Amino acid sequence: MKLNRSYLSLAISIIVALSFVLAGCQAAPTATPTTAPTATSVPQLAQPTPTARAATPPPVVAAATPTQAPPTPTPKPKAEGKVVIVTGEEPDSLEHHMAYSYVGFLPLRNIQEALLNRDSKTNELIGELATKWEQVKPDTWRFTLRSGVKFHNGEAVDADTAAYMTNRTWSKDNNFFIRQFIGPEISAKVVDASTVDITTASPDPILPLRVYFAPFAAMKHAKENPEELATKPIGTGPYKFVEWSRGQYIRLTANEDYWGGVPKIKDVVFNFRKESAVRSATVMAGEADLARSVNPDDCKKAPKCISAPTVETLFVRIDTPHIALRDLRVRQALAYAIDKEGIIKTILSGEGTLAAQIVGPFVNGHNPDLKPYPYDVAKSKALLAEAKAAGIKVESPLSVNIRGGYFARVQEGAEAVSNMLNVVGFKTTIKAWDTASHRTYYRQQPIPEDRGALFFHLHGNEMGDASASVTSYFRKDSTLAAYWTPKTEEMDNKARSLVGPERTKAYQEIMKVLYDDVAIVPISHLGTSYALGKRLEWTPRLDAFVLVKDMTLK
Repeated sequence: MKLNRSYLSLAISIIVALSFVLAGCQAAPTATPTTAPTATSVPQLAQPTPTARAATPPPVVAAATPTQAPPTPTPKPKAEGKVVIVTGEEPDSLEHHMAYSYVGFLPLRNIQEALLNRDSKTNELIGELATKWEQVKPDTWRFTLRSGVKFHNGEAVDADTAAYMTNRTWSKDNNFFIRQFIGPEISAKVVDASTVDITTASPDPILPLRVYFAPFAAMKHAKENPEELATKPIGTGPYKFVEWSRGQYIRLTANEDYWGGVPKIKDVVFNFRKESAVRSATVMAGEADLARSVNPDDCKKAPKCISAPTVETLFVRIDTPHIALRDLRVRQALAYAIDKEGIIKTILSGEGTLAAQIVGPFVNGHNPDLKPYPYDVAKSKALLAEAKAAGIKVESPLSVNIRGGYFARVQEGAEAVSNMLNVVGFKTTIKAWDTASHRTYYRQQPIPEDRGALFFHLHGNEMGDASASVTSYFRKDSTLAAYWTPKTEEMDNKARSLVGPERTKAYQEIMKVLYDDVAIVPISHLGTSYALGKRLEWTPRLDAFVLVKDMTLK
């Protein structure tokens, strides 16, 4: 068959082309095998053949995994702003054992911490410098310390510190004012570096309530510079002491290494103004953010006013060794002569409830069956006349004693009590004291029979157990005792080691004995008012601790 020329020409061209392709394939060098990339691997860049050398080395290119930018560090929180708190009294000492007092715990519990504290919302005991506590024997409580905590001067918190400061605080030889809350004698010893045992002379089921009241100072500083403890406190708390200008202010600043986290507020200033109206006015003027213990009428004028219950009972303490006041009829006359409800309504502006005993309803041992002595001028006069006829010197001079600036309208309240007593036949005058002088006079022991002092005063039972009040005011060995009997002391000795319903009943019975014998004249279980500026957010605690770490500034 004869092919067409065009088809033949095309066929020849194809054959020639194929021959060149086959020749090229035979001339190519054998390639080095490579590992095929998996589905999740990063493909490798092609490598140059040995003969294809570049004039300069090729750049190094990272393969394997892609590089990532380093994470942006989270900035450390910073304390910012300043809060100014104004209160009625200036402390006379900033030594750690004074943190129990109404005037002392305001700065000190922001600087120093105890083994335990209370939850601000529930009031339950929580760990502070201790993380665990248990009663390992009837007379021994064991505390496990929080690790890594340091004092503001760099000293570590360890069992040596805990034992030393516990023994120093409760020492019978030191006889600090806080011993009014001691119960059985206390002794602490080291178990290991992070564990301390606190032993009591007899079983004390409420020891944790007592140590919550006692913060620690730095041990080395306390040993080497004891003269500085009252003026330059060192602690582990969220705030560090900066300066105390006597009569003017106390300044603190944030501890930005605080184990509990950096406080929100940087600087704290405590100012002192005796008059309730002045304290409230400083808040209204924007000079202060918080005024403590303000009369309700003054408080209502502030941008924000918070009224809260407290652990405080307003009462009249009686010098029962006095030649007239040791007579029961005279003490009964005192109780009937005071218009307690009138004082609550007019002096306290309704901020409080009638009291029949020294402890409030939240305290274990409060006796709900007791009713306040009614206001009865005629009965009071009759009792005084009966006592006078029996030879009692009922007209012996008496004094109604107060601490200036102690609480809202303390002066007006004392004047009201003095006038009421004078109406029925007593002869009273008023004595106002500064904090330190009042403390000395209030604690004078033994009480002379010619002193005749009545004290318009507050008692706070922050521990929540009636034994604290009995120990403070109704035992012979207490510096606050103006009344005691062998009967009440024996009752207390038996009740101290009890727990549960038995303990409650035992202290209710003691409250009944004190009521019948008019050991004191209770007036009111107090509430209190706080005046707040617009920018401050804060909720008061039942124990009245004012912890700046719980505050927020808008």
